[in-house]
Amino acid sequence: MSTERRHFSRIAFAGPAHLVTVEQRLPVQVLDLSLKGALLKLPATADGLQPGSPCLLKVHLAGLEQPIAMAGERPSM
Repeated sequence: MSTERRHFSRIAFAGPAHLVTVEQRLPVQVLDLSLKGALLKLPATADGLQPGSPCLLKVHLAGLEQPIAMAGERPSM
C-alpha cells in the first residue's frame, strides 16, 4: 500500500530561479515543481528565512523573456 498523500503530481525540473523575500533576493535551484509548490535548493546564506515568511519565486525558462512568478510562503519544517 502506498503512503503517498500528494494531491498534485510533482514534475522534475532543474533550473535557475530567484527567491525574493522582504529582506533579500536569493539565487536558488529548482528541483521540482507542482501545482501547489516547488522544491528548492537554497544557498547557505538562506538560513534567515523564517517559516511562514512571504516570498516570490521567479523561475527563468529558456526562450522566455519574462520569468514565471509564483507567490507563496516558506513552509514549516
